[in-house]
Amino acid sequence: DGGDPYPPLAGSRNFFDEVVRALPLSGITVRSETAGLWVYADPLMIRVFSNFIDNSLRHGGKISCISLSWEYSGEDLLLVYRDNGTGISWAEKEKIFIRGYGKHTGLGLFLIREIFSITGISIREIGDPGTGVRFEMRIPRGGYRVLTTPESPGTARNNRKIRD
Repeated sequence: DGGDPYPPLAGSRNFFDEVVRALPLSGITVRSETAGLWVYADPLMIRVFSNFIDNSLRHGGKISCISLSWEYSGEDLLLVYRDNGTGISWAEKEKIFIRGYGKHTGLGLFLIREIFSITGISIREIGDPGTGVRFEMRIPRGGYRVLTTPESPGTARNNRKIRD
């Protein structure tokens, strides 16, 4: 059909930007550093970012910054969500992904892991307690593309602060 099977995570219509624009984030700097990154992922990816941000607001204490960025890890790509809140204790880092664990429904991070597993993406939290969360989503080779040509959606000019 000529369509591109890779939903964008960068550019004016990406999942992260949509969630950020819909939430009350007054006083919080939000950075999206995913220009040129396209990931093959379930359309429920928007729920992933909504859950991350909701958890930052509920449990992060006095956060002032959240961000989404990426980096290579061998042939894989790490999509990284961070905040500068209270973080997650070492004892809870794996427990937060267990169904029913948590202060509310306990389904959010459990469902995120399930959503990601559909396309072979894994997730872990490795932030230092007291300095904020760092969720790393490992996307295997073949599950992402990085576009760098000027005519491509999400080129470097779109790496930006979304809002203050």
